[in-house]
This record gives sequence, C-alpha cells and structure tokens, in this order.
Amino acid sequence: MPHTNRKKKGTSAAPKKPLITHTKRKEVLDEEGWVHVIDKPSKPRSIAPPSEKDEAKELWAIAADFKLGNAYYVNRTEEELEIEYTRARKAWGQSEACRRVRILLEEKTEGEKEKIKNVVVLGLGSLQNARGEGRKASFTQLVALESILENFGRETKIPVYLQDPAFTSLDTEYLQKLEYTVLPDPEAFEHIDGNTLVYAIHCYANIYEKVGKRENAAVMICTDMEMFESSRIEKEESEANKTLQVMVDGYEKIPFPQIRSDFSDTIIYWRRDEEIPAIEETAVIGEKSEPLPTEEDVPETKPVEELVSTEEAKTEEQKIEEPKNKESTAAAKVTILVEEESIETPEAQLLAEVKAAEVKDAVEEKMSEPESTGGVKI
Repeated sequence: MPHTNRKKKGTSAAPKKPLITHTKRKEVLDEEGWVHVIDKPSKPRSIAPPSEKDEAKELWAIAADFKLGNAYYVNRTEEELEIEYTRARKAWGQSEACRRVRILLEEKTEGEKEKIKNVVVLGLGSLQNARGEGRKASFTQLVALESILENFGRETKIPVYLQDPAFTSLDTEYLQKLEYTVLPDPEAFEHIDGNTLVYAIHCYANIYEKVGKRENAAVMICTDMEMFESSRIEKEESEANKTLQVMVDGYEKIPFPQIRSDFSDTIIYWRRDEEIPAIEETAVIGEKSEPLPTEEDVPETKPVEELVSTEEAKTEEQKIEEPKNKESTAAAKVTILVEEESIETPEAQLLAEVKAAEVKDAVEEKMSEPESTGGVKI
C-alpha cells in the first residue's frame, strides 16, 4: 500500500515559465555614432527622517531628555544645579587633590598675586550633560577653578570668561549667577594675553592650537601637549605639531594632582619670567675674547697741522723748564753734600759752610751764562 495519497506529478506536465523582470532602457549615442541601449539608473531611495517615536527610543536608551545637535542633555532646574554644585564643592574641598593644589599654588603665587589679570575657560562642558560622569566632571572642574582663584586672592575680583558650544541657556544663566561671563565661540580667544590663566581641561587639539596662536598666557592648566604628539599617526612635522610645541616652550611643567578621570593627563604650564642676560659682543683674539671697542674708546684723530703745532709748543715749554730743573738739581746736590759730611768741631763746621758757599756761587755763575744755539749768540 502506498504511504501517501498524494498524486505524483506526471512527466507530461507543462514546464514552468521563467519570471521576466521588465526594466526601463534608454538609448545612448557615443562619439563615433554608435547607439547603445542601457538600463536606466534607478532613482535613489529617500531616507525618511527619524520619527518622534524613534527619537524617543534613542533618548530612553541613554537616559536623556532632549538632544541639541549631536549632544544629549537632561532636564534640570536652577535649584537642581545648585544642589549638584554644592555637593561637588564639598567633595572637592575634602579631597587630597585639593590640598595638594593649594600647597603647590601657594608656593608659586608667593609674591606674584598680580600675575593673573583674567581667566579664560574653554570646553568646560554642559552642566546638563546626559552622561552622569561627564556632568560630574564639569562640576568638579568648575569648583576646582574657584579654589585655584582663591590662591590669587586680591581685593579686586578676577574676571572669568567661559566658552563652550555645548552650553545650554540654563548653563549660561547659572554661570552668570556665579558672576562669570559666557561668550560665544570664538570671542573668548580674544581675551588671552600675557596676564591670562587659560583653563582648558581635555579639549581637542585644534582648541589648543588656537590658544597657541595668541600671546603667551601667564599660566595654562590643560592637557599634556605630549599626549597629542604621541597620538599622531603621522610622525612628520606638521603646522599643528609645531604650534603645540612652540606653545609650551618657556613654561615650567607641573603635573596637576590626579582625581578620578576629571584631571587625568592634566598639566600646569607656568610661564618662566626670568630675564635672559644680554649677550656681550666680543672680538676673538687668539683664544681669548675681549669686548669690542666702542666709539668712546677709539682715540680722536687730529689733523696733521694741529699735531705739528702741538709738538712745537711742547718743545718751547721744555726749553723754559730746563734751567729751572738744573738749578733745582744743583741746590739739591749742595744740600746732600753738606748733610753727608760729618761735622765734629766748630772749625770743621765753619770750613764746611765756606766750602758750600763757594760751590753755590759757582753753580749760580754757571747758570747765569747765556746758552749757545748752534754757535749763534742771541
């Protein structure tokens, strides 16, 4: 008996027709006059924008309340921001990192309270960030900045400028309540000068390149520039590499105390203000170096006529001085002769005085004779 009641297909059954797909074609004429028949390209399918339902699913997956651009945020009120700010300030004040930062800056700011005139904060991040760790890092960096400014304690408050495209309207209102100034990109860069503290934690390389093109800031608290050098795929010297290298030349490099990931790989770059001694110009003579002569050291050159007249005047002066010198010399000789001769008796003393008088008369007579000038009497 058969195991099934299905009827077998007969061999005489008609073959199945192939499925034909009709496509649109068009004729194309080439440069040589040949006609080619080709399929028309199909129109690209338009991608429908995500529906509100899809956006809601996306926000729910990352615990966000709304999206601006490519960033996700959570809803907060000003009172809720104040609570998180107070909590972060208390945690930072009790941390070992805070204590070490205070000690470090007390040593550096001693006698340099006027070094900082303003502060520029870049890339702080939104206080409404949907990522809990990112939001916590922003609050920690904000309260750490306040403790840093306390070390520059002065009677006048230091102006602080903040810039970050991620700020929301609530961020701006709350930061302004703390007496900070929020600026749109790129206005904050214009406030960087030689008396600025740049506070830019974990920013992108292009942000630091813009900082490097401004005047050298007094202090920079930012990511270690060597981190960008080691992460470059291309080892060739690029304009960006040179900018980052030059930016930290002349700065003392001080590691920032680490706390979780809030300040990882962060460095305090403190500008050195020592005066570079001037290099004295020298002229090499043999193996020794002597200062080059200045205009004051070079003797003044006089005309030949003036030199001749000067020599003649010196000759006349010498002629006048010679008789005086001879007379003085003769008198000195007589005095020495009298002093050297030993006198023991009155007769010997009288004889010595007579002898001295004769010598003196002879000298005066000799000096009174006219001098001869080439055999011609004057």
